[in-house]
Amino acid sequence: MNTTTSINRSGRNLVVLGTQWGDEGKGKLVDWLTDDVSCVVRFQGGHNAG
Repeated sequence: MNTTTSINRSGRNLVVLGTQWGDEGKGKLVDWLTDDVSCVVRFQGGHNAG
């Protein structure tokens, strides 16, 4: 299968938000999306397990 992904990068901000518990692959997605940006801001809020 050959797939092509196109993302409109004309905006100034991009938010990656996860609503599941645990690792959803957000880190890999952010890594892929931020190859050519100058700043990445990460926030982790809420209670941690354990």
